[in-house]
Amino acid sequence: MVRTGPRPPSRLRLYRPPEPRPQFHGLFPRGLGQAASLTRTPRRITAVPEPQRPRDSQKTRRAILDAAARLLARDGFQRFGVSAVAREAGVDKVLIYRYFGGAEELLRALASEGGLFPALDQLLPAALSGSPRALARHALLEYARWLRRHPYALALFRWELLESNHLTAALAACREDFARSLLARLPVDPSIDLPALAAILAAGVTLLALRTGPGSTFCDVPLAGDADWRRIEDALTLLVDSVLPEQQESAGSHAAAQK
Repeated sequence: MVRTGPRPPSRLRLYRPPEPRPQFHGLFPRGLGQAASLTRTPRRITAVPEPQRPRDSQKTRRAILDAAARLLARDGFQRFGVSAVAREAGVDKVLIYRYFGGAEELLRALASEGGLFPALDQLLPAALSGSPRALARHALLEYARWLRRHPYALALFRWELLESNHLTAALAACREDFARSLLARLPVDPSIDLPALAAILAAGVTLLALRTGPGSTFCDVPLAGDADWRRIEDALTLLVDSVLPEQQESAGSHAAAQK
């Protein structure tokens, strides 16, 4: 007898392989249970610090002085301060306090080592010998040449004519100390008022240096370049030679001349 209709379900079962059990070999230390391992505090990984770069204090100090000179020449004394100099130099203002102490001390350092004034040995070397006339002539001509090579110093003179505060007073005091030290190296007879003579000559040189530029003249004297300044130097030499003696007189001869 043939059956018709749907087949009965087969009693055969498909084979399914057992799922692999997770292997924990190597995950837990030997001798420790699983619970103890899971509650174990993970080991802290300490980063190796990078070696600090050595700081060049002299280079940083020089950068601060250069930034202070630029700031003074560009903005004058009213905007001069520790924060402004720090921004100009790209350093933390703590470094300015560390190296200098404050704005006024920074200005004094700038005057002595930052190019605002020439070095004494540059104008009048201690080893230089000669008559008072020769020494004074050398100092005055070197000052005129130095001033024309340092635009920051000329810019400060311009700002001092426009502003007056404790910073300009501090700079003026530094300039007076410099002038006294320079004049002390000139063995000039006391009968000659050397400070007054130096003030007139230095002021004239400074004004002419401030006026120097293309097409500039003063008292019909061109002030455009080196050739014009050779004429100024000849006039300065004539003035010094006409006032100061060629040889230093002794105290006895000077007293005899007075009688």
